[in-house]
Amino acid sequence: MNAFIPALLCIGLLSACQREEPTATDETPKAVPPAPTSSLVLFGNGYPTDGAPCRRVGESEATSQWLDHTADLVGCPDAASASALGGKVVATIEGMTVVSVPHGSPAATQAADGTSGPKP
Repeated sequence: MNAFIPALLCIGLLSACQREEPTATDETPKAVPPAPTSSLVLFGNGYPTDGAPCRRVGESEATSQWLDHTADLVGCPDAASASALGGKVVATIEGMTVVSVPHGSPAATQAADGTSGPKP
């Protein structure tokens, strides 16, 4: 009889580890879609003013070569809005035209309210 005790303990422990089957009231876990991968890190509500079609571009592997302290890096959805900024087009990435806009240019100094002056 004593020889069966370790075997019974193992069976008891294993049965306690079994996963319970879900019931009708249990929610099915929802699959979380993967986050979109993008080479561009866009921020702000528009450039040079809120609501404008272009946006500032942050640092990423795709843009690090053009970032510096003398210009704003900006992504625009089309060539026309990019050329209106007066900067230098440096690339087209994922359909966005990337422009380096030097500080002091009219676009870089456009205030959020549409008047000339430093950006807020």
